[in-house]
Amino acid sequence: MIGELLVAVLLGVAIFAVLQQLNPVTVNGAVLPSDDVLNDVSTLFNDTAGSLSSGDGVETLARTIWGEARGESDAGKIAVASVVRNRATAGLLSGWPSDIAGVCTQRLQFSCWNSNDPNRPLLLSVTEADPTYARCLEIAAGVVSGTIPDNTGGATCYYNPAVVTPSWAASMTVTARIGNHLFLR
Repeated sequence: MIGELLVAVLLGVAIFAVLQQLNPVTVNGAVLPSDDVLNDVSTLFNDTAGSLSSGDGVETLARTIWGEARGESDAGKIAVASVVRNRATAGLLSGWPSDIAGVCTQRLQFSCWNSNDPNRPLLLSVTEADPTYARCLEIAAGVVSGTIPDNTGGATCYYNPAVVTPSWAASMTVTARIGNHLFLR
């Protein structure tokens, strides 16, 4: 059953990729690249997809923290990591991938992973020589292992109200304000 479902989904994605080449799909004026769609769907079926070197998603999470919250305090970095873990824990039944790397790289969720984000090349090339990234790795490992507790009250979303107030936020409950971000569930 799962194998047949996987084949059907991958066939659908392949057809989408071909059609995308002929008539591109757009979201808010941005064209969705077909290769990114294939990568995003693969994360639903492979816990290591999207991870750059580790099957537990620690490195991908660290890069997400660095890309989204490198200017925040440790509490702010932990909060972003907690949102990722909360989404992965909620899993597919709640609309999120069930693995850390899949959550981090899910299309249009964390802007630092968007293919057109100017931050992405920096995100992909940062190394442990950067002290902020090294700290992000420590935080990511702690959040994934559970040794660093969730400081958001179970949030699955966040945003910076100084930058944008998304329409979806009106239907959610604010659980914390940490640094520049509001956290919601």
